[in-house]
Amino acid sequence: MPGTRFTPELVDKLLDKLSTDDKFRKEFERDPHAALVTLGASPSFEVGGCLKPKHLAAKEVIHRTRAKIRDVLLGTESHEIFCLEAR
Repeated sequence: MPGTRFTPELVDKLLDKLSTDDKFRKEFERDPHAALVTLGASPSFEVGGCLKPKHLAAKEVIHRTRAKIRDVLLGTESHEIFCLEAR
């Protein structure tokens, strides 16, 4: 996400919602930026392509890979394709 940094709190809220909340998941698939703003992201938050999956991974997959996704979103892990999108 060029010019935008996730906070640990925002990442945790996002992963909580993506791994449990069907309504939020639908909102996120439709408009990731608006969904992130509802979690407390700044209206100027820039959503990169990796946060715009065509088919969001299952809640169970996101839950199972949560630590890895969290590390990537916070920049503590090298950027690679991760499990927000189903295959």
